[in-house]
Formats: sequence, C-alpha cells, structure tokens
Amino acid sequence: MNAVPEKTGLGFASLRVLDLPAGGAHTWRTGDDEALVLPLAGSCQVECGEDMADLAGRAGVFAGTSDFCYLPRHATVTVSTVDGGRFAVPSAPARRDLPFRYEAEVPVELRGAGSCSRQVNNVASADSFACQRLMVVEVLTPGGNWSSYPPHKHDEARPDETALEEIYYFEVAGGGVGYQRVYASSPDRPIDVLAEVRTGDVVLVPHGWHGPSMAAPGYDLYYLNVMAGPGEERAWRICDHPDHAWIRDTWAGQPVDPRLPLGNLAGIGQALRQYPDLLPYHQCRNEQAMVHTAAAYARMTDRLSTFACTTSVGPGATNMLTAAAGATINRLPVLLLPGDVFATRSAEPVLQQLEVPWAGDVSVNDCFRPVSRFFDRVSRPEQLVGAALGAMRVLTDPVETGAVTLALPQDVQTEAYDWPSDFLVPRIWPVRRPVPSPSEVAAAAELIRNARRPLIVAGGGVIYSGATDALVSLVDGSGIPVGETQAGKGSLRYDHPASVGAIGATGTTAANALAAQADLVIGVGTRYSDFTTASRSAFAHPEVRFVNVNVAGFDAAKHAGLAVVADARLAIEALRVALDGWRIEDGYRAEIEERRAAWESMVDGAYQLGHRPLPAQSEVIGAVNAAAGTRDVVVCAAGSMPGDLHKLWRATDPKQYHVEYGYSCMGYEIAGGLGVKLAAPDREVFVLVGDGSYLMMAQELVTAVAEGVKLIVVLVQNHGYASIGALSETVGVNRFGTWYRYRDPESGAFDGGKLPVDLAANAASLGADVLSVSTVDELRTALDKAKQGSRTTVVHIETDPLVPAPDSQSWWDVPVAEVSETDGTAAARATYESTRRAQRRYL
Repeated sequence: MNAVPEKTGLGFASLRVLDLPAGGAHTWRTGDDEALVLPLAGSCQVECGEDMADLAGRAGVFAGTSDFCYLPRHATVTVSTVDGGRFAVPSAPARRDLPFRYEAEVPVELRGAGSCSRQVNNVASADSFACQRLMVVEVLTPGGNWSSYPPHKHDEARPDETALEEIYYFEVAGGGVGYQRVYASSPDRPIDVLAEVRTGDVVLVPHGWHGPSMAAPGYDLYYLNVMAGPGEERAWRICDHPDHAWIRDTWAGQPVDPRLPLGNLAGIGQALRQYPDLLPYHQCRNEQAMVHTAAAYARMTDRLSTFACTTSVGPGATNMLTAAAGATINRLPVLLLPGDVFATRSAEPVLQQLEVPWAGDVSVNDCFRPVSRFFDRVSRPEQLVGAALGAMRVLTDPVETGAVTLALPQDVQTEAYDWPSDFLVPRIWPVRRPVPSPSEVAAAAELIRNARRPLIVAGGGVIYSGATDALVSLVDGSGIPVGETQAGKGSLRYDHPASVGAIGATGTTAANALAAQADLVIGVGTRYSDFTTASRSAFAHPEVRFVNVNVAGFDAAKHAGLAVVADARLAIEALRVALDGWRIEDGYRAEIEERRAAWESMVDGAYQLGHRPLPAQSEVIGAVNAAAGTRDVVVCAAGSMPGDLHKLWRATDPKQYHVEYGYSCMGYEIAGGLGVKLAAPDREVFVLVGDGSYLMMAQELVTAVAEGVKLIVVLVQNHGYASIGALSETVGVNRFGTWYRYRDPESGAFDGGKLPVDLAANAASLGADVLSVSTVDELRTALDKAKQGSRTTVVHIETDPLVPAPDSQSWWDVPVAEVSETDGTAAARATYESTRRAQRRYL
C-alpha cells in the first residue's frame, strides 16, 4: 500500500505499508523525508546505513503496542523479516537531520468515555517522540464505539489550531467493517466522504471536518494516523465542530469502556510496567515457549520456584495448552494467568471470544481444566484472595503440583479493590516432606534382605527431594545396583560402581539384563512410565515384587507394590539404617561390574565410531559430553536424541541431564534451555535439538539474545524425523512421511530431492552466533569456541539418520496393523505378537 504524494496529492503526510513474505526484504532511500518503521504484524530487522535495529514487533495491531525505529533523511534503508509481516513506514518532508533511533516504549492513554471510549498509542506524538515534522499515533476503538468524535479539523494555522494533513490506515478485527466520515469545513474547499473501510483501506484527510470513525458492533477497529503540515511548530491542535463540541462535556459522568485497553495491557501489563523490581518481566516470543521456560526453571530449582506466564484471551491463551500439559505430566509447577472474556459481558462477543450457544460462562480458557492441577476463573476482584491461596497450595505441594491456571477477565484485571493487608504480607510456603511409616520401612527392609537380585529404579523424585547423597550412602553400604529413568538420570554418577545407567526401552544392556532377572524392584520417585518398564516387559522374573517409595500414594501403589508413601530422601535414609550390615551377594556384585564394563565399552565405541561421510548422532553426543564440564547441563526433549542420550550420556551431576520426556514435546529444547540458564547462570547449557524440533520453535533464540542469556545450541540436521522414521520401520511402513523432501509429481509422495533449507542461516537471522561444521573434529573445536564466547551460539552439523545407537535389547509397545496387504507390515505384526507375549501385569 502506497499513500505517497504522487498518488494522493498530499504535500506532507505519506504512508507506505510493506507486506513482506517470509524471508522477504525491501530497500529504499528516504530522500528528503524522515520516517518511522512500525511493525503492524511480525518482527523485522532494520538496517539504516551503519545503524541496525531488531524490532520484536507484535502478532497484530490488536495484540499490543510495538517497538519502532526512526529513519533520518538521505538514508538507505533495508527492512527484512524471517517470518514475514506487515510494516508501516509513515514519513514526512524534513528540514533538518535527526539521528537514527530505536524506541521500545509507546505511551498508551485512554480517551473519551462510554461509547466514545478509545485507546490511543502515542507512537510519535508531539510529546512522546521527537521528529522534525512527522506525527504518528494509533487508535483502537472497541466494536460499537465511535472515535475521532466529536468531528474536528486541523486545516488552518491559528493560535488554537495547526494546519495538518492526515492519513487514516485501517485494520478491522475478525474481517469486519468500519466507517469513516470526512466533510468540508468551508465552501471553497469541498470534500465529502463516507467510506466503508476494511483491513488495508486508507482514507485521506487533506482538510475538513473528520469523524466519527465508527466501529461496527462486534468488530474492533484500528487506525494508524499519520499527520504532518507546513508549519514550523510540530503540534497537534484541533478545532471541534461547533454543533457537536458539547459531547465532550458528557464524558465526565461516564466510565471508560471496560474493554479498554485491549488485551491485558491495562491490568497485569500496567503492574509489570509500574513495578519492574517487584515483578521482573521476561519477553518470550511464543506463549507455549514461555511455559516451557517456566517448567524448565522449576525443574532446575527442584520445584522450589517457577515463573508466572500471562497472555491475553484467545490464541495467546490456548497457545499455552501444550506446555501446560507437559508441566502437569512432568509434575512441575507453573502459574498460568491467561486473560479472559469480560466478566460483565457488557460488549460480548469481544475480540477472540469463543461463543458457546448452550453455555454462556465458557471461554477457550476452559480447555485448561483437564491439563491443570488447579483452575479458577476470577470473576470478581475479591475472589482472587481464595484463588491465589489455592494456587499456592498446589504449586508448593510435591504430590499435587503441575500447571495452575487462574483465568483473569480483562475487565476485572483493571478494577480497583481494597485488598486485606494480611493478604499482602510475605509468607513462607513449606514444601512437605512426609516421614515414612516405621512399619512400611521395616516391611520394605525385610523384602530387600530376602531378595537375591534387588534393583533400584531411581526416578525424578530422587533428584527433586535432594536424595542423591542419601542414595549414594545406601548403595555404598548395600551394593544394590541402580537403574535410572529419564527424569532420574544423574541420581548416581555414571562411574559409581552401583550405577548401571538408563533402564527400560531406551536403557543400557546392563540395566535391562539386571531388570529381566530382578526378583525385587525398588522404585524411588518414579511413576513407572511405559519407557521405564519397557511397556511392562522389562521385569521378567516370574516372582518379581515391588517396593515403591513415592511421595504420591497414587504412584506408590503401582504394580501391586509395597507402598512407602514418603519423601524420597527420608525414606532412603531410613532404609539405609534398616539395612545396616546387609549387602548383596558377591556373585551378583561381580555380574554388575561385568555388565557395567561391557556397556561402557559399547559407549566408547559409539562415541568414537568414525562414520563417514556424515557422522553418526552418537558421535555428536560424545563430543558434547566431552565438552561439558562436570556441572554443565545438556537439554533435550524430542526425536531420536532423548533415547540416545538416556543410554549414552555419562552424567556427573544430578542437574547435568535435563531431558523432558514425560511429554517429549517438540519445540521444548531452546525454550527449556533458556529456563535452565535463568535458574543456573553459572553453568554452561548445551541444547541438543534436531531439525524437526528446531523448526517447531526456534524463535526463542531471539529471547535468549534479547536477555543476554548464553546458550550453546547444537543443531543436528538429518533432513527428517529420525525417531519416527526408525520406529516406522519396525511397524512395516518403511519411513513413510518422515523425510524432508520435495513432493514427487509422479509418485505423489515426499520422496524427491532434499529441501534447500538453510537452518544455519535461519539461526543467524534470529541473532545468534553460528558455527557450521561437518566433522566431529570440527564440532569439538566449535564447542570449545562457543564455551569461550559470551553470546548464544548455534553449532550446526548434519548427521546420518540411518546409523543407530547401540541397541537397548528392550521393547516398546507400538501396535502394528493386524490386517495389511503389504509384506513388511504383515511380518512386523507377527514379530509384534511374538514380542508382546513378554508383557505382563504385576499382581
């Protein structure tokens, strides 16, 4: 859209809107004009001579204000964008030079009252931002309201009026329409406009009365005002139409429309801005990502602290759902504060509202109920007291914890309330450590003493309760071997004589061989997922029994085990005392040592495979493992790497291994790495992410760069879904749909050539330092360089997806089609039925 003088006939005000595709760019000269770059939707990078600014932008004009930058005269400017977007470039002739500047803050004010209420974002008004002639503001008008009203003009140079041309650029929410009126202020300057406006439309005001701008009911209206004139003074003084000026006097007795400001800017947003020390704010780029960051932070702090995550109602809220489910499944506390539709229902349906004909009290936030451990909708300010206390109870309870959601209607957020002073007094919420029952400890100790081949399965509860030292003491005295779940990896150092490593479907051959013959399984802080139990096939001894130490009775009762409902650390300490003087048999201890040594030899081989021409994924893991210090952290979540990491990574610290595998959520890695680093800034954080997961949620690299947080991201590109590809071979579908390829016009399948996707260039465009390598030796050098640096660095390497890590000699229940006309699937079904016979219930 080009509303430039050659097309409009205006002499001073000018506006262009750049509509750029993903990866697009536009270059021009400013000439004699000063200008702004203001994102309407999307983010961009602005290069202006030797100056540069990264504009975070916004999802759209109704999502909030945007940062912007000022462009001086006679400059060459390039605007480029990674993901595409719309960018306004208002301009006006200037008589002197001002410097290039970046501005992040836009003052917001509410004008009018009642049905004349509107929100004004003072981007570059006369008082908010210095320009030579140009003035720019944004106005948001809720559906059904009028703005630019009473009608007014600014077309004469007088003491109480300035002569200004004006351009209105419109966007209408929900694909609706609005209306704009312009008419003559004198007979010698005729103009008569009543325009129906939609998104992208422009109305010119060279002179005359203008207003109202009318928002149709149900459709919020946005317009960008660009003003400039011939006068020396940069000021905006208007003259109201004498027939309608009285309307302003009526506003004193009316409230401002409670829908304003749009979004949660007026409530939580206002508090964040006013109290930055009390409420530190982190600006994530994606709502799902910020919940991942909060969950990772909570896990790194042993669930003793977390972040609150706030959004507007609508897609901002529902974007948090996936990560909320992940937090609850992993039993990690996160506080979610989505905005909600108006409690008063005075203007429904509001922007982004879901209307349910049979339930007027339902909003999209009700989707949070099944994935939250606590949910409440605060429809009145006084309800927040009970809701907040209930939320804190769940967040600090090791049994109940998970995602906690308090839905906050946008109008309620803005209401004043006389809070009880006692509610605001700081309070300490103790985290319960249930003491084990002496009878349960005695019964467990008796079972252990009578077992010939006991095996401990250490879950995340060992680490969360700070029980790792107690576990070392127990196994030093008893010799009982320890296998670890994904969440429990690091409970013992990998080189401890009792450590047999990962257990289950992605486990070591040592742990799984011992599990198959164990007559007593002692689960500590584990929920026994299907990967841990190899879909209930791992513990094959015909008389196997279970002792389950868990703070949650629900988990302690699994597999008909003896339940020790207690804190892991206290229970392990009690068992150590009860088992004093008892040790496993020498033959069993020798077997453990032999199986450990055999597995470590296999890891050495996988780390030093020397595969060509592309390295194997196991070699990449080995290089990162060698580069990581004893306290550094590796972060991963999805694809084939979590399984390989589980069995191969040599953990040296309880917090070194951070793999989200309860939900195994693609896109967690970079956002999770950010949370880990915020929780432990003294540790190096290595994020291992495949191309599939990277493409899901790479944008949090921008957040890391903006926060000055250093991550080392190892981006492994294998041009497909390696994990699902390998799994598909076991079910007879031969990697169908798992390669990143062109669609072949003849076959109709995605089996053409590789896609020309340059992930290294993408990472660089997001602000990270990038090192591209092709060999393991180059990878080692790049990792050393990244460790020495101070900025987020992405190390990019391609691997061969067809080279597996050492086999776990285990199983995972993935059903195969019972009836198929393909030979591969039929054979896979026969294998599946045979293998499934090992599956059992432990009763």
